[in-house]
Amino acid sequence: MKALKFLATGAAAMLLCVVTLMAQPPHRGGEGRPEMDPAKQAAQMAQRMTQQLSLNATQTAELTKVFQAQFEQRAKDREANKAQCTKDSAQCKKMKGAKKGGDSTAMAARKTMMEKHRAEMDAQIKKILTDEQYQKWTAMQEKMRQRPGRPDGAGRPAGPGPDEE
Repeated sequence: MKALKFLATGAAAMLLCVVTLMAQPPHRGGEGRPEMDPAKQAAQMAQRMTQQLSLNATQTAELTKVFQAQFEQRAKDREANKAQCTKDSAQCKKMKGAKKGGDSTAMAARKTMMEKHRAEMDAQIKKILTDEQYQKWTAMQEKMRQRPGRPDGAGRPAGPGPDEE
């Protein structure tokens, strides 16, 4: 009887674990996540900025073009990196090692390229927005960079802050 009770309790605990794990949202990023269409992604980004910064229709249309070009460039860069990784498995291992804390010139080059694209996009956005809108946007970007759990390690550690307990 004790063994049956023990077995039933164990089965219930395992069932609870399985149900809990299945209720978790899917992992964001990485392999397995379908790529969003650059045009759709650009429209969503421009719409979000329109709501946050009170943009006019012309600004929204211009930002959509800027974002679409940026997202298309990122997609091309990702494809080039995938192609390079499949051609040169040693290069791929280097980049994966760099993500885990190692140092890699390939990762440094990628980071430099991304920063260059970001600076170009920022310059284009600055031309489209008013000074007030641009200041608000840069403040929003800085706040976003300070979020916990950023992949680049920026921001405060995840978990409740001193006043959030």
